[in-house]
Amino acid sequence: MVKRLFLSSSSLCNFVLFVSFVVKSGVPLQSGRRSVEAVRKYLRVPIDDPGSGAASLLLGGATGRAGQRIHTSEYKRMADYIPGPDANFQAWQSNFVTYANANLAALGLVAADMAPITAAQTTWNTAFPAHVAAVNAAKAAKQTKDEARQAYVAAIRPLVRRLQASAAVSDAERAALGITVKSAPSPIGPPTATPLVSVDTGNRLQHTIKFVDAANPTRRGKPAGVMGVEIWNSVGTTPPANEDALQFVAVDTSSPYVLNFDSGEGGKTAYYWLRYVSPTGERGPWSEQTAATIAA
Repeated sequence: MVKRLFLSSSSLCNFVLFVSFVVKSGVPLQSGRRSVEAVRKYLRVPIDDPGSGAASLLLGGATGRAGQRIHTSEYKRMADYIPGPDANFQAWQSNFVTYANANLAALGLVAADMAPITAAQTTWNTAFPAHVAAVNAAKAAKQTKDEARQAYVAAIRPLVRRLQASAAVSDAERAALGITVKSAPSPIGPPTATPLVSVDTGNRLQHTIKFVDAANPTRRGKPAGVMGVEIWNSVGTTPPANEDALQFVAVDTSSPYVLNFDSGEGGKTAYYWLRYVSPTGERGPWSEQTAATIAA
């Protein structure tokens, strides 16, 4: 039969002393209710209700004597009796030392046994409040620092905006101040792509001019660095000999472009030359000439 004795946390250390006394003295540790009562009487604590949250000890039915091994299967392993958090440890150690000093004879102790404990407690009682104060001071100092920086930055930004807008401040001075120096835009350069042109002549006196990048004919967008396309043409019966014979039609930024003709131009041929143009007005190479009849 197994008996369960519940000990409050303040009594755990007393229990350890009791077990040590039993093992060293050879006093029989009887099983059953008498064993539980013996522990209760020695520790001067009541047998607590299991719901009290106290730690429990399982006492086996066999008699324990000096020199016997206490097997782990005979008791339920308990968590460390010393609390982890500093605040909890502070309360625990105060109770431990106070109780031990007040009950030296009952615990089989003398004042000398508690001397190293008391000395360590003195050091702890100095270090712990100092630590708490330092932590609180650090938190307060961080908040003060954060607020000071926020106010400092708020004062700097308006002045920097003035400096950035001032024609009197050079980029070298901006760099020396450590503020943003706007990089000059790199030149785009003339387009290198060439348009691929097709013309829809299905409507009377109208051409629908379509263009794509010759290098990427399935891609609908314009090549990089291109603003649009210049459209030039020559209307007649013979193709133009050179670009001097062309007439400017329009700049179109997206395909297609619809061009309407006068009735007198019906039956003639329109010869188209197109080229890409950059946002800065630089022009790329001409497309292949494309000819289309103007439906009358």
